[in-house]
Amino acid sequence: MKISKIYWILAIRCLIFFSITSSIDITGFPEAVEHRGWRFYTTLCCLISQAINASPCFRHRLVDGVLLEFARVHPSINVALEREGFAFADAVFSGRSEDDYASIHTPSDRARQQPVQDFRDGLDDRSSSPTFPG
Repeated sequence: MKISKIYWILAIRCLIFFSITSSIDITGFPEAVEHRGWRFYTTLCCLISQAINASPCFRHRLVDGVLLEFARVHPSINVALEREGFAFADAVFSGRSEDDYASIHTPSDRARQQPVQDFRDGLDDRSSSPTFPG
């Protein structure tokens, strides 16, 4: 589907100010995460990735003015660094909890040790999570 220039301009303006906020009950979540020995934020990123991939509307991206639906969207995590700033960590979404956790956990640790802070183009099949300590 080709997007008109007017729609593109309006979409960009909306994207700048658009975010999704919801109230969710996480009763028992911290305890379940601790029981597995997993990190809270890493597990939260896995759950967000599952929710994003469960709905086609969250897998749409505008690429060169064309609306595309990706079969799968992979998480891109902003990792807070100890001193200051952040680094990028890219993961692969599989839909299997243990694999998804490892896919986020390992690159996040690597990003802390060897930060990647350069602009990276061509990551249209990514979803971004906000910066939180890992």
